[in-house]
Amino acid sequence: MREQSSHGVGVCIIEKKLGADPQAVARDLMESITASDRAAWVAAPIAGWANESFQVTRRKSVQYCVRVGSKCVYQQGNETFSEGEDEKVVIVNIAYLEQHVPFVRDRLKRAGVRLADLLNRTLGQ
Repeated sequence: MREQSSHGVGVCIIEKKLGADPQAVARDLMESITASDRAAWVAAPIAGWANESFQVTRRKSVQYCVRVGSKCVYQQGNETFSEGEDEKVVIVNIAYLEQHVPFVRDRLKRAGVRLADLLNRTLGQ
């Protein structure tokens, strides 16, 4: 498999694991959202949304960073990426995709509910 950004991994999971038909994927996701999920997700402050995503990136399985104490660093012994050094490579294979399907489903559901709420409030509905 080729190298991908975390966004690319999400798109790959959607296409390969959730389905190629966007309307069917949306229906499936919407049907699994409970009223209590919806209420909790729209009650969270906007800054909390970014923090939720950040917490996903800190999971060891994502391989976005290496945890050193409470820090999330680029590589062991190398806190940040520097121009000219070799980039870290994450192998995105079938096992990696399978492991992260639940995270992508969850983030899509939250984003959809929050965007709908934001639009409804903005447009006065």
